[in-house]
Amino acid sequence: MPDIQLGGQSLRSHGAKLARFHMHDWVILILLAIILAVLLPFSIMKLHTKDQAKEGEKESKSPPVAKWEPSIEGYLRFLVDSKIVYDTLETIIQKAAYPWYAEFRSTSLERSEKLAKDLKWFKDQGHTIPEPSSPGVSYSQYLEELSQKDPQAFICHFYNIYFAHSAGGRMIGKKVLNFSLNVIFQIVTS
Repeated sequence: MPDIQLGGQSLRSHGAKLARFHMHDWVILILLAIILAVLLPFSIMKLHTKDQAKEGEKESKSPPVAKWEPSIEGYLRFLVDSKIVYDTLETIIQKAAYPWYAEFRSTSLERSEKLAKDLKWFKDQGHTIPEPSSPGVSYSQYLEELSQKDPQAFICHFYNIYFAHSAGGRMIGKKVLNFSLNVIFQIVTS
């Protein structure tokens, strides 16, 4: 390969000199990368309390967070807030303020109708269905505004809501299926 001339020096000869001159810089960068990759996670974990992480060393200044106990009322609030958010998303997509919103119609990901059926079932069982909470209403209003002002940001929310929820649903479904199969296996083998 012929040398590329840069004034009085070639790229081959000057490049080698430059690399040798900055060798200590490269060594320092590699050492820093190793230190960050190996030691930083341990240092960060030491900032946690034992309640937050088993490696935590920091003393807790408050009592640990109470264990979450699910309830029908809490689940109904979740369903109601989810329904108002999905109603808003599906209405925005149907109105299609931006033509490309229409591409997200009829994807089989729509949830509003199914949530309405779930809520009706609970009501038929005698449960009181709450009104949407302030965070649910606020987020729905935010989505409306975002869909008009910043379509790219709106699509990010749309994507995260639909795909995070559907992925979470699949994960929960797999756990329930595995649990059910284990129970059936235990019954059959006993």
